[in-house]
Amino acid sequence: ESNRGVVSVPSFHLSKWYLDVVSASGNVFIGYAGLARYKRFQLSYASALRRRGDEACENEFSLRAFRAPSVDGDVICWKPEGLHLEGRWTQSAAPLTATVYSDGDSSIEWRCWQPRANASVRFLQGGDIAGLGYVEELTMTREPWRLPIRELRWGRFLHPSAAIVWIDWLGDYSKRIVFRDGVQVDARFSGDREIV
Repeated sequence: ESNRGVVSVPSFHLSKWYLDVVSASGNVFIGYAGLARYKRFQLSYASALRRRGDEACENEFSLRAFRAPSVDGDVICWKPEGLHLEGRWTQSAAPLTATVYSDGDSSIEWRCWQPRANASVRFLQGGDIAGLGYVEELTMTREPWRLPIRELRWGRFLHPSAAIVWIDWLGDYSKRIVFRDGVQVDARFSGDREIV
């Protein structure tokens, strides 16, 4: 806010959603929805990737108007513009939040709406995938090319009775966030394949 009482608007803003479902048989769905603004330019997008059994991955995307997933209590629904699907995630673990990065003028805020969910995605051209799911939203007001980052590990592990989520940011600014069953814990990474 300036001394004249005018609120300054960041020149960059990104809101990005990530949603997924993995079935017991290994079928996978990954969805993205996002809206990016930079100065006078704006871009919205949605994409969906799915793989069933030994079939090749199918991917579709849309640049139509941004439609964020809708949140109603412990249920999140998503029916993106231009993609032929609708999904539903029902929370089975409490939400998580963290500030991943902040420098006073800009930040990266992370909200894991559903670290573990019962989820299903129905494809309007046939077929569906149901199983364990995950939903998160990331909000950034710092341009990605200006972030002090060298390496990033970001992921999650789900089981019907457990959920582990991690963010491991290395660079001039470093931050490690690991949640196990909703509790933030100390952890270290042993390469890319193990968290201790």
